[in-house]
Amino acid sequence: MNEKGYEKQGQVLNGKNNTEKSQKIDQEKSRKSAKGVFITGTGTDMGKTYVAGLILKKLHQSGISSAYYKAAMSGNERRDDGSLIPGDAVMVKEMSGIPQPLEEMCPYIYENAVSPHLASQMEGNPVAMEQVKKGFETVCAGYSYVTMEGSGGILCPICCEGNELWLEDIIIACGLGCVVVADAGRFGFVRLQWFSEGEGFDSAMAFSDSGELFEELWRIWYEHEVLTPVLGTPLAELDYDEIFQTLSKDRQEEITEKKKYFFARCKDAFR
Repeated sequence: MNEKGYEKQGQVLNGKNNTEKSQKIDQEKSRKSAKGVFITGTGTDMGKTYVAGLILKKLHQSGISSAYYKAAMSGNERRDDGSLIPGDAVMVKEMSGIPQPLEEMCPYIYENAVSPHLASQMEGNPVAMEQVKKGFETVCAGYSYVTMEGSGGILCPICCEGNELWLEDIIIACGLGCVVVADAGRFGFVRLQWFSEGEGFDSAMAFSDSGELFEELWRIWYEHEVLTPVLGTPLAELDYDEIFQTLSKDRQEEITEKKKYFFARCKDAFR
């Protein structure tokens, strides 16, 4: 091949590489364009779908473009034409009022009411991470906020054929923080544990008293609200309560009233 031939080939390869790079950047931008949260639980039938529906209902009522996504869904009924009805997706859609099409909500739907890895062994079509991520990125590109729900509990196996896939693998791949739904009546306590991408799970705290749990969650919210506006300034070196005292009277009152509001909502939720 002559010099011009090599030059032309290099231009083609460089163009191809630049195109592929551009596509990857676009995909990453699309994935990160939406905010999101992952709803998991201490087991099945904990109310994950209900919580997801409530979150999406509030977002939708606030005028925020929001969507639902679930990697795999088991225990679904069939329509008259034989196609499977994504039951959890239908519940969330009806509960929240979001206009998102059902077809976007779940790439893997199974009939048998068992964990996805068993359902796929019985029915075929095992869950593949590539397909899950593709669907997730598509939803992220079209909406401002995505609420993603897990299958079963946090340790639920998703696929045991070929490349083994667990729920935590999907959480990490999608880069989402978690809300863990637990039945305090069944277990007698709530275990609070934070998860972040790259860091994994923090040390857990167990609460058997709902008042103590509320105070801990309030403390975390309060510290975030007080500290975030002053990050990078000398005020960030002060204690949280000292920073609070530097706020305007209106902002102090707003934060104080917020605690009363949260407390009232918690009382209403558990009546």
